[in-house]
Amino acid sequence: MKKAVCLLAVMAMVIIVLSDPVKGQAPDSYYQDLIESALETLAEEKGEETDLSEISEHFQYLAENPLNLNRADIGQLEQLYFLNDFQVAMLAEYLAGKGPVLSHSELLYIPGFSEREVNLLREFTCCGERSPRNIPPGRLLHYTEHQLLIRAQRVMELQEGYKHIPDSILQGDPGRSRYLGSPEKVYLRYSLDAADRLQAGILMEKDAGEEFFRGSKRQGFDFYSGYLRIQTRKTVQTDLILGDYHVKTGQGLLLRSGYSFGKLVGIKRFSGKGSLISPYRSTDENLFFRGLAFTMKKGRFSHTLFMSLKRIDASVADSSIRDDAFTAFNTTGLHNTPLQLGKENQLGEKVYGMILHYGGNRFRAGINALYHRYSMTCLVQDELYRQFYFHGQSYAGISTDYSYLAGRFQLFGESAYSWKGLALLNGARLFLHQGLTLVAIYRDYARSYYSSWSNGLAESGRVNNEKGFLLGAETSFRESRISLYGDVFSFGTNVPSEGYEVKVDGITKLGRMELSLHYKREEKPANYGKEGKITEIRDRIKEQYKLRLVWTPGNGISLQTRVECIESGFKGDTLVRGFFAGQDLVLQPVKMPFQLSTRIAWFSAEEWDARLYVYEKDLLYTGGSQMHYGCGWRYMGMIRWKMSDNFDLWLKVSQSIYPGKKETGSGLNRIERNHRTELKVQIKAEF
Repeated sequence: MKKAVCLLAVMAMVIIVLSDPVKGQAPDSYYQDLIESALETLAEEKGEETDLSEISEHFQYLAENPLNLNRADIGQLEQLYFLNDFQVAMLAEYLAGKGPVLSHSELLYIPGFSEREVNLLREFTCCGERSPRNIPPGRLLHYTEHQLLIRAQRVMELQEGYKHIPDSILQGDPGRSRYLGSPEKVYLRYSLDAADRLQAGILMEKDAGEEFFRGSKRQGFDFYSGYLRIQTRKTVQTDLILGDYHVKTGQGLLLRSGYSFGKLVGIKRFSGKGSLISPYRSTDENLFFRGLAFTMKKGRFSHTLFMSLKRIDASVADSSIRDDAFTAFNTTGLHNTPLQLGKENQLGEKVYGMILHYGGNRFRAGINALYHRYSMTCLVQDELYRQFYFHGQSYAGISTDYSYLAGRFQLFGESAYSWKGLALLNGARLFLHQGLTLVAIYRDYARSYYSSWSNGLAESGRVNNEKGFLLGAETSFRESRISLYGDVFSFGTNVPSEGYEVKVDGITKLGRMELSLHYKREEKPANYGKEGKITEIRDRIKEQYKLRLVWTPGNGISLQTRVECIESGFKGDTLVRGFFAGQDLVLQPVKMPFQLSTRIAWFSAEEWDARLYVYEKDLLYTGGSQMHYGCGWRYMGMIRWKMSDNFDLWLKVSQSIYPGKKETGSGLNRIERNHRTELKVQIKAEF
């Protein structure tokens, strides 16, 4: 360990001496904080195995495919999450009244824009024509861009689930818990883009432990996904997607597939954003539609129809209870054990939907409807708090959403009815001046409301059985930004309960350094019980502190120090604590075709409730959030080598060491060593 620290210190000093001390500037942390906050919080809510690559991929896709400001409509401008609704409206009105933007510097003359937003827009947008507008169909191939991405990774130590089991034992116990396939995780994706008119892609993935071209997976990969998108941009604009796709509309009470930022990343991001339909490019095997989606738009009116037919994983009820019924969904997407394999594709799912939308610069409104049917009946669960969860075979839902901007004051919301209940969300936002935004949001979700595609603002993770009122503010001045919110909510556990959450984020630039501070405290009821005692409801407390310091001493070098602390537990009990302290180094030598990233970190979280989810630099299009549980050290090294204009290679090695322990992990993931090492390699080809 001491040798590693000394080596890193020597490397850092040499790089600082050799690098140019004048050109380097500290990067703007707003974009990075946005990604990290979303990844860490979603990983905490969803679990370690959840694929969160969709979050990072969205921003990476924008960086690699800059949005043309002079050709973008409202829906496309809303994909720029660092812009608020007032800025989007001002930009749209400026383009309509003044004509095309000739340079990003011109944006500083638009009300609501500061140098911070303009600098971010330079990274994700362009002002000129990327390709001719009127391209004959026969010439599309001349403007086609192709991308091939191949990724492989595995844990290097032998895990319990991969140990050899004699055939004589398996013959007597074929359902014995074990991993059926190899420990490698393999990912392959191909995509093409023809002048933003024609897009297509196919994705294939095998998770660790799943069989590959044998056994239950003789077709090869466990998961296949693909899409074909055709767009026209004439007087009547059309958008057709065949295959896998997302639908996102309103505030997410009825329809928002994929993940939602919710209240994770700042005051500007509370309302629904982005286009209505979009291709699906992630590896989550549940949160998408499969079939056909079609949007036709003329002027400010659009009409969207979609249909989805696919099979999903579920736990089928025992025939002694009821035939043709299921008890729970299985959303892990893993099929690497006999038990998981028995749940694969057990349930058919049909979805039909329609969206009528009006999209003006200052007033937007929509009517959304869907019909959802399963091939089997969902049974009522025994737990008291689950009595009002969805049960049956089908449901229908309808909602209306709106957003109205009057000067610097905005009203927005959505009202939805689905299954047997009503869900309401309404909010107001006030843009007082360029650097200050205030927001207030009220939500009321009936306990009998249900939509499997809802993904709106909710503390419990479900748009169901919850009421809440949120107040927030964000302000920026000079080189600093502060955002905060307080949320008071009530929902049912075993009995009706109340709680609150407060969060404060601050970023300031100090010369070549940027300092980020985060504080979050929540207190909400949870089922409390100890062995031999009747379960009761008690308040659970969780308090988090985060500090991140980024220093850019010279051109091509960045040093990041991160310290985090968490306290968690029930009121009246002793709180458990978790700590993390890490040092990152990112090296991008001038005129050299590679980038080197390293991390050395120490963590201590002896109790499960004190585990920490911390962002870690990772391969392109991957989630990047790591869970730290136990007490030990974390080492990471990653290199990105740009072999040519068309080929990039990533190689990452990481290891977690737990001193004093003889084994790590549990169950099938148990390793008879005090360390866990992971190797990842990825290659990207563009042509």
